[in-house]
Amino acid sequence: MSFILFKEAQTAITLAIQFDNVSKHFSNTFAVQQVSFDIKQGSIVALLGHNGAGKSTSLSMLLGLMRPSTGKVSVLGHSPTSGRTRAIAQQLCLSEGTVRNYLSDILGKLNSSSRHEATLVAKEQGWL
Repeated sequence: MSFILFKEAQTAITLAIQFDNVSKHFSNTFAVQQVSFDIKQGSIVALLGHNGAGKSTSLSMLLGLMRPSTGKVSVLGHSPTSGRTRAIAQQLCLSEGTVRNYLSDILGKLNSSSRHEATLVAKEQGWL
């Protein structure tokens, strides 16, 4: 199981998020296996992968909703399961959804149009 982490060029120095050799298993099945990456403050990232790649599990660990089986997850240098850090992590992340839903929501808010109209615009622009 694997996923791809796309990152925009990073200019900040301080790490916002760090996964250090993180694994999460449920019984004998690994949802996430030995994942490591750093995300610097100010970066824009996308977590992409097929169904079952571990995206949701990784986000759940990042938000402090579950603990890794092995390895370490940190948000601004602290465990995301601590109260204050958990609140910060949840503000840093978007909830699960599709790219189509995010784009149409954003376009709808920017243009004060309906979600359906925003989706049509996104398709016309080749974004969907």
